[in-house]
Amino acid sequence: MSSAHQPSVPADAPASLLGSFNDHYAALLRYLSRRAGNREDVHELAHDTWLRIAQAQAAVAPRTLPSAIDHPRAYLFAVAANLVLDRQRRDQRTKQWIVPGDFRDDDAPQARPSLLTPDVADGHAHRQALLAIDQALQEIPERARACFLSHRLDGIGQDELAQRHGVSLKTVERDMKIAKDQVRATMERWHGVPVVPNDLQGTPRNRRKALSALLGLVGVGCGATLGWQAWREARAGFSTTLATLVGKRLEQTLPDGSHVTLDADSRAEIAFDASRRRVRLLRGSAFFAVAREDGGLGRVFAVEAQGALITVLGTRFGVEIDGADVLVAVEEGRVGVRSADGQERVLEAGELARLGKRIDVRTAGAPTEIAAWRHGWLDFERLPLAEAVARLARYSRRSLHVSPDAAGLVVLARVRLAKTAEWLELLPRHLPVRLDNQEDGSLLIRRR
Repeated sequence: MSSAHQPSVPADAPASLLGSFNDHYAALLRYLSRRAGNREDVHELAHDTWLRIAQAQAAVAPRTLPSAIDHPRAYLFAVAANLVLDRQRRDQRTKQWIVPGDFRDDDAPQARPSLLTPDVADGHAHRQALLAIDQALQEIPERARACFLSHRLDGIGQDELAQRHGVSLKTVERDMKIAKDQVRATMERWHGVPVVPNDLQGTPRNRRKALSALLGLVGVGCGATLGWQAWREARAGFSTTLATLVGKRLEQTLPDGSHVTLDADSRAEIAFDASRRRVRLLRGSAFFAVAREDGGLGRVFAVEAQGALITVLGTRFGVEIDGADVLVAVEEGRVGVRSADGQERVLEAGELARLGKRIDVRTAGAPTEIAAWRHGWLDFERLPLAEAVARLARYSRRSLHVSPDAAGLVVLARVRLAKTAEWLELLPRHLPVRLDNQEDGSLLIRRR
């Protein structure tokens, strides 16, 4: 159906974003087919487009859509065009740098495969091979797998790996050989050729050439960072940005089974790969129920906030940016924390820590004190008034401000989120301040 026959969409209706995707799905597929060509890529790009549209809709409140989304159909196709462009750029970089590693300098030019002509069959074969490697690595001993992945994906030397695992360098070398042999044997089975155990150097030259050309590896076991980077991304790549508006919360389940609850007016970037699960908390507060990965690589789950680092394997904990400090509260399990200046501490269940110039730890008085905002409360434990009001502002439809002369007044209180306006009205009874309503509708708290 051409755009001339599409019904007009109200500019103030966020539901029209996903509605536009459904209405124009057939046209979107035709558009992606002209730009991408590969049928499999077309459907992947359509799926990615839907995800971006859903995220855009979730990030805006009703009747507050930015002007870029005033025309949902145009926005839909603009998102799709950007995704196609990103994929083409990524494919071009791959073609430029992943070069078969088994050609000699004196090979005739006509013998070299073209790196500039996309091949749909090669792309499909590449994905199949990456999946085969992933499955093969799950079958080797845990230490061998961990050493192999740390060395291949993160570039960690074998000496350091020996120290980490408390074994000799010879043991690490043996573990690496186990992993390399497993990958080689898997690739040979994948190609349908006989497996020659423990004889990588004796593998026929044309066989090595086929395997190295497939994954960009020299002899399958000896190099090509980009080949392993592609495997990392294909195996466990996931990234997203979560954001909430004032007064709104968001709950999100992640691909590893972990669960994130994002507080009002908060923002976090999440990125997973084969070796780690990482979250950057950019603003506000979040509570994490982390799934332990016992059966696979056992990837550490790490949260970064203002230079502080919080690491776990599987537990429940909250993180909050509070002015210049970071607050960590542990509901279940154990959590490792490291402040921005390098101090470290392990927190147990029921402990709360403030990570600033030093790490201050105390015990929660009640379970509901752990990330109390989840239960509808805010706790101000001798907090400067400016910081307390900034925290309240995440739930207030009015802009809240504190004058410099009142900013340092100390607040000790527990505030019910549903009654923040009433608490502010009563504030002059407890502190030497007055409330001034401004012409723009905001509230200014001054010292009296």
